[in-house]
Amino acid sequence: MMSLVYKDFMNLRVQAKLYALIIAVWTVVAGMEKNPSFLGGVLSIFSILIAITSCAYDERAGWDKYALTMPIGKRELVLSKYVVSFLILGVGMLVFTGLNLYLQTEPMEFLGQIGIFVALGLLAADIVLPIIFRFGTEKGRTFLMLIFLVPAVLGLVLGELELPLKVTLTEMELSIGMLGVGILLLPLSMWMSFRMYGRRDMRSNENRKNSI
Repeated sequence: MMSLVYKDFMNLRVQAKLYALIIAVWTVVAGMEKNPSFLGGVLSIFSILIAITSCAYDERAGWDKYALTMPIGKRELVLSKYVVSFLILGVGMLVFTGLNLYLQTEPMEFLGQIGIFVALGLLAADIVLPIIFRFGTEKGRTFLMLIFLVPAVLGLVLGELELPLKVTLTEMELSIGMLGVGILLLPLSMWMSFRMYGRRDMRSNENRKNSI
């Protein structure tokens, strides 16, 4: 499976400098504003965006059809995308940690924030990757936007309504809850991805038979 991960990173190396530049700019901006959470949100999105880009390269090159002629299991093909997403998320959180050390963020505040951003990256992968394996990368990007847009809009609406909701959570409590949900959903997400990928393979086999 690690050879598949290596293949993905080799495909992405063309855009690596662009990604590095974008992250560097956001890091400088977050440092100047003394707002590391600004950077954390960007890095969480990056982790799944890069995985989506990897899937898009595979779709364009017809990699799936070629890979299935090789001694590579479908599970390995699916899991490699999760690994890519989580590796990028891990690197992103190292950058986030470095910025927090530079800004001397309070330890508890830092732990709460990094927990939230890891959970966001995890939840994005949990939801988006099965959709990509079922419908393709374009719809995957659409759902990714909805994942981050819907909660933001909902929060704005609730704020305007000024409803008497007295639910207060600390960053640490929120991060623990979100991480718990993300971890619990991960096995279900992988199972769904295996099934979706299997169905896509069956459809491609049927199309080949019909063409013959």
